[in-house]
Amino acid sequence: MKIHEALDRDPRTARLANGGQARIADKTDEAAMQELRAELETFVCDGQFGDALQRMLDRYLANLGTPKQESAWVSGFFGSGKSHLLKMLTHLWVNTGFPDGATARGLVRGGLPDEVQAQLRELDTHARRAGRSPVAAAGTMLGGSVDHIRHTVLSILLRARGWPAQYPQARFCFWLRDRGLLDGVRAAVETAGKDWLSELHNLYVSPVIAKALIAADASFAADVRSARQLLTRQFPPLKTDVSTEQFIEAARQALSPNGERRAPGAPGAGPTPREDGAAAGNGELPHTVLVLDEVQQYINEAQDRSAALTEVAEAVQTQLDSRVMLVGAGQSALSAGMPALLWLRDRFRIAVELTDADVEAVTRKVLLHKRPGAGPEIDRMFEAHAGEVARHLQGTRVASRPEDAGDRV
Repeated sequence: MKIHEALDRDPRTARLANGGQARIADKTDEAAMQELRAELETFVCDGQFGDALQRMLDRYLANLGTPKQESAWVSGFFGSGKSHLLKMLTHLWVNTGFPDGATARGLVRGGLPDEVQAQLRELDTHARRAGRSPVAAAGTMLGGSVDHIRHTVLSILLRARGWPAQYPQARFCFWLRDRGLLDGVRAAVETAGKDWLSELHNLYVSPVIAKALIAADASFAADVRSARQLLTRQFPPLKTDVSTEQFIEAARQALSPNGERRAPGAPGAGPTPREDGAAAGNGELPHTVLVLDEVQQYINEAQDRSAALTEVAEAVQTQLDSRVMLVGAGQSALSAGMPALLWLRDRFRIAVELTDADVEAVTRKVLLHKRPGAGPEIDRMFEAHAGEVARHLQGTRVASRPEDAGDRV
């Protein structure tokens, strides 16, 4: 028997869908959804991975209705599975659905631990009572400006909710929505053959948006030129980082009951209240997880960035009705003595440290999982050569031990 004949996944032909590297992104095309499905099907939710989900969910649920929500910090060496764990958390949180009716929670290899299943059901129950579906927003900090930390975090939340990632453009959309003009202006822009989000990038010079706005509200401006000038004055380009107050106000606007929904299957898009039977939104913020990957690389050794992120974490914990849990990630634990990370230690109190033991468990259960019936054959092979192997390895660090018999298959 050759090795590939003993394995459930033939290494000669089977490949990991993500190439062994999970990527946190908001893509929802067919290729991205196929990759996500494969990641869920090979997710081993035990060991530190299962414990991490259980502790984060437990602390989140326990803090609902209190003055302060807690934040989590996931650390581990490169390749330890940080991004994979964070990606799985977001899709399990909202129970992402697939076209064939499958859901994220139902696809996990071997099923979710009973405790995690119970906590996710409790999360769903809270969401139904609030009339708001759970929300997950995730992204990497490395894509943002190092001088605009609050805006970088806010952009991740805005994109997850289908709003433009830029603060001025998002404020313009909120303004339209509050006046009942958003749907009409957007429809007019798309009827003109333009992509709505792409056209918003050209907000100050777009004749299409200006004309659509005047058509929706003739009192806004007399002509296109005047409309552009008004838009520039009312929603000026961002030259500095947003303030913490602006960050919280925009986050509330993005999460408000009238916020836009992502397409089904997108990160952050659970079933809508109408779809899951809950009442219409009643003004309460949805139960939200906000995941920031590559935080340590983004901060690097800049203590001013660390201090700004600490301020953001404090605001999220105390000013969003205990409905939003912030989860950050880096290669080092916050107790590692790195000066730039020490600022974060008192804000990210839920510590998750991934080790090589977790990688080994995943390797055994996914890559080295044996096909049905292969176990007895492998045992017979070991027994047939046990004496010879023992003699050759006697006195070495890999000498045969009785307890090896339980692991050798």
